[in-house]
Amino acid sequence: AASPDGDTDLVERYRSIRSLLDASPLIDDLDDVQLAWDFTVRPADSFELSTSARAIRAGLESDSSSIDISVDVIEEKSDGCEGLSEIGSFEDYARQLWLRVSVPRILADSTRDSNARSDLEAIRLEAEETNESMATRLGRLNSVGVFVGLPCSLEEQLSSGGALEIERVLFWGHGLFSDRAEALAEAVREVANKAETLVVALDWRGLSRHNFPVVMRALLREPELLRPVASNLVQGFVSIATVVEWVRSGDAVDPSFVSFLKRWSPSIELASDVELLFYGYSAGGILGAGLAGSVVPFDRAVLGAGGDPFTFLLSRSNNFRFYEQVFRLAVVDGFDVRLVLSLLQVFFDDISGVSSSTFTEADAADSDLISGVTNSRTDGRTTPQVLVFAAL
Repeated sequence: AASPDGDTDLVERYRSIRSLLDASPLIDDLDDVQLAWDFTVRPADSFELSTSARAIRAGLESDSSSIDISVDVIEEKSDGCEGLSEIGSFEDYARQLWLRVSVPRILADSTRDSNARSDLEAIRLEAEETNESMATRLGRLNSVGVFVGLPCSLEEQLSSGGALEIERVLFWGHGLFSDRAEALAEAVREVANKAETLVVALDWRGLSRHNFPVVMRALLREPELLRPVASNLVQGFVSIATVVEWVRSGDAVDPSFVSFLKRWSPSIELASDVELLFYGYSAGGILGAGLAGSVVPFDRAVLGAGGDPFTFLLSRSNNFRFYEQVFRLAVVDGFDVRLVLSLLQVFFDDISGVSSSTFTEADAADSDLISGVTNSRTDGRTTPQVLVFAAL
């Protein structure tokens, strides 16, 4: 608790958590509950990146003309869905688009050296206040890959002869050191088909498979290479936010997102109130918490981190105090222990933990991702529903 002159927000937060735990039918004695808090003290200017990411997203949303985007089609596939007669059996994409798009760049221009440091270089922000447009003031990042997949359940509606109005677009957040091609995994395809949603996927800049050699080199020999990772992750947030606003803006942007969908059929349209969803698993769920929580206002978000509950249990519970002491021989404090454990654990997160059981044919309209709670945090097994206090 805080003194009467202390932080009133902190006092109210404590009271709300206490009330929530008091109301839980699963807790008999609050003395058995362990709550841990992480405090990190940083200079105010260290928040420039996340603040700028939100500002850029807000600017794109308020002024669609600032979405100065160029798009190249790298590959187009039409696999078809022959032999699939029931929607429940659809487990594939009927059509795929692989694109390269340009997005606002918040990273400093840098020359890659011969040491294979990839794109994890020194970072700085465009901080000058000018009267130039956002598209002019910010540089462009032209190598952002985007995957777009149309599931067979939507192709069935299209092949019936009528117009197809896409009501939902699902942005997929891949796992640690994977890439946007993870959207081709069976579990993701099953979710897409049963939810009848278009799928869009981008790489997590900074923690995709392209960055794996750099991160391993940093962990083994040059830890200073990890410093720009956070900045590159925020650049990834800006990239995703740009694509989200591109999708949301409809025909207000040239070229429009729907114009590329019409390559498949001129009868495809995006609903005027299209729902934008996010599903992140493993590291994608952890990064997605920052993306969906503070940068992009998705209509629905499922954040799945299979190894995360184990990590917090092992590093916070009094029953594992010995292991914590062993870890602290190598790292600084409990926060670093959890960081290391999370990194190790997500290596073993199996994508089969992605939930598809909530998307049944009978109650697809009532499933959690489509019309349930705004943000769910999955335990990584079968359902995106967990007890509320488990996410505190």
